[in-house]
Amino acid sequence: MIFEFLFWGALGTLVYVYFGFILILLMASKIKGRPVVKKDILPSVSIIISAHNEEKHIERKIENCMNLDYPKDRMEIVVVSDGSTDRTNAILGEIRNPLLKAHFMPQAQGKTECQNAAVEISNHDVLFFTDATVMHPENAVRLLVKSLHDPSVGCVTGKPIFNRDEGATSKGLSKRDQYELYLRSKLGDVHSLFGAQDCIYVIPRRLYSFVKPDLDSGFVGPLKILEKGYRTVYEPEALAFVDRPAPRVEDEFARRSRIVSISSGRQ
Repeated sequence: MIFEFLFWGALGTLVYVYFGFILILLMASKIKGRPVVKKDILPSVSIIISAHNEEKHIERKIENCMNLDYPKDRMEIVVVSDGSTDRTNAILGEIRNPLLKAHFMPQAQGKTECQNAAVEISNHDVLFFTDATVMHPENAVRLLVKSLHDPSVGCVTGKPIFNRDEGATSKGLSKRDQYELYLRSKLGDVHSLFGAQDCIYVIPRRLYSFVKPDLDSGFVGPLKILEKGYRTVYEPEALAFVDRPAPRVEDEFARRSRIVSISSGRQ
């Protein structure tokens, strides 16, 4: 009887996690949905980039930022090189652009600490966090900041687009992505997401809290904002194209094992 109870309890938990919770969110969004009040606004924006040994991407990334459809007198690009040992620093030093601020860490401190440093030297009202390996369509920032018009919103995250092939790993991850992104949209409809996609999200400067270097800023930052009474919402039309090879089983296993070991070490 005990083993039968454990079996059905475990099965019921799995069914709830993958299907029941989604159904509850769907019903809650219909009954008590909180639609985001959006408006075309143009706050000043600081683009925050942490870069470690990104000589292959950094120049193209700066060009991508400059090509965003946003008033250049209302934006700046802040890059913190995280103890880079390749040509990243040299490339940044060669770029003659008044919108670019480059700061060089003498040794690697990690992405979160670099973002904290970038925020300290930035000047604008909204912080747009992105990655050196990510490219955005021209309208990405405009789409994200529209939701900041809603006084209940303190963070807006977008949709990552990963390279995929015809392999089983890619197909499986694509199904997982569809589930996760749908879950995000419904969480935002009901109340708030509990984290942001760390390669594309915006936060008003006044709500930013510095995050401990050993923590994931894309997860902890929105939680700190939620503590202040503001929600994180999902903007599916704001895209981030991630320059990462199509996944293999061994790569995904290693990546997820690393995430689990890091999370366990922080507890």
